[in-house]
Amino acid sequence: MRAPLRRIVAGALGLGFAAALAMCAAASIEDYADGLKGPAARAVDRYLHATYEECVVYTEPAPPKPRTYRELHCPLAQHTESLSISYGRFPHDSHDYAVAFIAYAHDVSAQVLYRFAIVFRRGASGTYAAVGRTIAGGAPLRVRFGPNHTISYVGLSVGPKDATCCPTRKDTYKVVVGDRGVRSVDPWGR
Repeated sequence: MRAPLRRIVAGALGLGFAAALAMCAAASIEDYADGLKGPAARAVDRYLHATYEECVVYTEPAPPKPRTYRELHCPLAQHTESLSISYGRFPHDSHDYAVAFIAYAHDVSAQVLYRFAIVFRRGASGTYAAVGRTIAGGAPLRVRFGPNHTISYVGLSVGPKDATCCPTRKDTYKVVVGDRGVRSVDPWGR
């Protein structure tokens, strides 16, 4: 696995801030490293380091200065809180597939988690390449690769009495793999 990504902020934001960000990145990398298992693990790790998403990074200056934040584009690896990989094959398709489910924290407070499903296909050389990603339900269970290139799974979603951080309602989600990438079909058919 690669080292934490210090180069992102070292020049523009200052060495102290970069060191703090690197510590957060290192903690996050440790969080998802346990989920990197199986033949697609290296491809998933490369994808998380090479794909950037919006993120917010905070600074805590000495009082009386106020807390500040900066909006950046950070690698998914930097704020990925959890990861699991499931493997399978679709009927009538000779390729092996992997789907990586990640929880991505928009900021280091992890008060808002985005959940993505990233689909990978194994090529003739034996390496996995990303097909695409889409929004996903959390904590995937019973992942199945079915007809029509559909991956179905039971995931958690926010119920009427749940806090955003802590979904408890179980719903069935679908991810459809097509020629132009992947798309998600939520439990309500959208």
